[in-house]
Amino acid sequence: MDANNPPRGECRQCWQHAYDRTVHAHLGPREDCPECVAHMGGRHPDHLIVK
Repeated sequence: MDANNPPRGECRQCWQHAYDRTVHAHLGPREDCPECVAHMGGRHPDHLIVK
């Protein structure tokens, strides 16, 4: 998967966080990513959705 080219209808941030392992490298064991938590439950800003 390419973290920089999500398919239509997907959130760019969520796609990158899912496929680019460097994004979460700074987190400790069992530490949640605040940006991921903010998008849980389908709360994606419209400007991040690929059209």
